Amino acid sequence: MTDLLRLAEKDEAVRRAIALYLAEKAKNGTPRQREIAEKILRRHPLFSSQPSRRLLEADIAVRS
Repeated sequence: MTDLLRLAEKDEAVRRAIALYLAEKAKNGTPRQREIAEKILRRHPLFSSQPSRRLLEADIAVRS
C-alpha cells in the first residue's frame, strides 16, 4: 500500500483510481473492507481534501 500511495502522490490518474477503488469498498465492501477503506479515505492527506471528497461522492452517485 505504501508504494501505491507514493505513486499516487505523483500521478493524478493513479490517485483517482485508488480513490475510486476505496470509495467502492467503503460503499459496497464487506464490513472489514468498509472499515479499512473509510479509515484510509479519512486519514490520508491525498484523499481527505474537500474537493477530492466531493468529486468522489459525485462519481459514486453517477455509478449507482
